[in-house]
Amino acid sequence: MELLKRQRLIKSDMSFYKKTEIVLYNYEKLKLAVKQKEEDIKYIRENGLPERSKSIVFFSTAGNMSAGDRYVELIEKYKADIAETERDIARIDNALDKVRDDKYFKIVELKYLKQEIKTDGEIADILEKEDHYRKK
Repeated sequence: MELLKRQRLIKSDMSFYKKTEIVLYNYEKLKLAVKQKEEDIKYIRENGLPERSKSIVFFSTAGNMSAGDRYVELIEKYKADIAETERDIARIDNALDKVRDDKYFKIVELKYLKQEIKTDGEIADILEKEDHYRKK
């Protein structure tokens, strides 16, 4: 959730409903963020710290750090980010598991988790077709 807050997608004055919508819309992006951080760690371990990069941000706690210290600090920061995002994903998964057997779960899945579905009308069409085939 911190990732979404840092990106200013979630604001403190939003309703719980709107925050939940944003989290569900970004669920797959959270998973991708973990993979990206893992790839970044792998890259840094294999190639060392880049001289200059706009995609890698250093969060330094001390002014004059050695390259080795920056390396360790960045790896640890990325590991902490991964752990935090994985906790968020696990919380979302747990919440989804609690409603997965609900007869309306398919709507949640189509509206928020399936990125190719765009409108409520498209969702209605899909559910209508599924219901039609179930009745046959």
